Amino acid sequence: MLGRASLVVLAFVLLPATVQAFDHEHHHHHDDGGSGCSSSSSTTSPGGGTSTASPPPSTSPSPTPSSASKHVFVTSLEYSGALGSVTAADADCQQLADGRGLSGVFRAWISDGTTNAFDRMADGPWYTTKGALAFGAKGDLRGAPQADLLDETGAFPIGAVWSGSDSAGAFAGDDCGGWTKATADATAMTGTGLRSDTAWGGGHAHGRCDGKASLVCFQQ
Repeated sequence: MLGRASLVVLAFVLLPATVQAFDHEHHHHHDDGGSGCSSSSSTTSPGGGTSTASPPPSTSPSPTPSSASKHVFVTSLEYSGALGSVTAADADCQQLADGRGLSGVFRAWISDGTTNAFDRMADGPWYTTKGALAFGAKGDLRGAPQADLLDETGAFPIGAVWSGSDSAGAFAGDDCGGWTKATADATAMTGTGLRSDTAWGGGHAHGRCDGKASLVCFQQ
């Protein structure tokens, strides 16, 4: 029979092993998903998976015209009715466009006895020199602009525009004698270039050809 001293020594030897085994078992239960023992900050989604907080969705900027967008402008210069011809009016548009660094070919919105302004235009869309959409497509030229037409510098023009056209862009019957006369007895149809005005490009009023008006120029 073991003495009391021997039993004390034996207990002292076996106790650390018992504590170590209990501690291992305790941690094992924690790792298996025991309650209150997880240190992770993630949350469990309704489907059972783990999800983390995501940043708010970014907002996209409003669409803007690209550098390749077509432009339309009213000339900052005014001319008498003696423009010379339809092609001479085109040259006036091109000169001002080139001077402002607007690339491409520009034509004047103008009619004569053999040419309709509408038929001279390619397709759009066209933007003002400040980047506002004016006409979404060629067919829209027979309606009102969505924005006021500005001049080549981006300023708001003052006064009428020569067109020789009706509101549909067809020859209106008077064109300052084929755009060769600057006299009080000759007239030509004018427009306004204003937003929400169906007479923006013609059908507004008959202007005397000894007066002065601007041109509306479209990039092709």
